[in-house]
Amino acid sequence: MGAIVWKRTELDSWSGDEGSTHLGVIESSTDTYHLTNAVGTELGDFPTMGEAQRQLVADRLVPDRVTEAPAATPLPPDDEVVDIDTIAPDMARVQADRQTVGFVRRVGSIFVALAGPTLHLAVEVGQFRSIGDAVRCVRTSSRA
Repeated sequence: MGAIVWKRTELDSWSGDEGSTHLGVIESSTDTYHLTNAVGTELGDFPTMGEAQRQLVADRLVPDRVTEAPAATPLPPDDEVVDIDTIAPDMARVQADRQTVGFVRRVGSIFVALAGPTLHLAVEVGQFRSIGDAVRCVRTSSRA
């Protein structure tokens, strides 16, 4: 699995694609970003585009969840851009300022936060029920 590329399709709409595979759409309104995956499942409303993008990554890491999505754990606002891309069916890479700071691995219903720039040397720093909490933990650990 590669990175999700976001392309503006209309003034208030972006399409997320991985290669030639369509993954979802984000539509913005005055104060929210609404996310729908490729099969039409509404994944929720988010206060920022980044949070909606992160939820689509979480949806990709949990492929058996088609009809129901749990409420996303919002990430705290941050001036720094954090990118998340899927590198395996159960693994996402977390980057800040274009530098890899860690990884999040899905194990059953748990998201394991791994801090470190290379996967084979990354250290487990926490286990969470949401990808948002795991990403926050990776990001916080990399700042320490």
